[in-house]
Amino acid sequence: MLIVAMVASLQLGSYPVSPSAILAVLMDHGTPQEELVLLGIRLPRLVVVVFAGLALSLSGATLQVISRRPWSRDGRTL
Repeated sequence: MLIVAMVASLQLGSYPVSPSAILAVLMDHGTPQEELVLLGIRLPRLVVVVFAGLALSLSGATLQVISRRPWSRDGRTL
């Protein structure tokens, strides 16, 4: 699901880019406009968002371990 969201993030926008154009840019055969959009704007933003999500998930897992709370409860409160 993450891969589908990543590809959609690279494709969709005010300047739509086809999957073949994404591959062409990654192989250094794209147009200058597509290279600017993908390599200058969308790909860096995608990398930052993925690492931010990773950091948030790791911090949540760390807090669960430090506080010694179970991962889920059966609807019961403490």
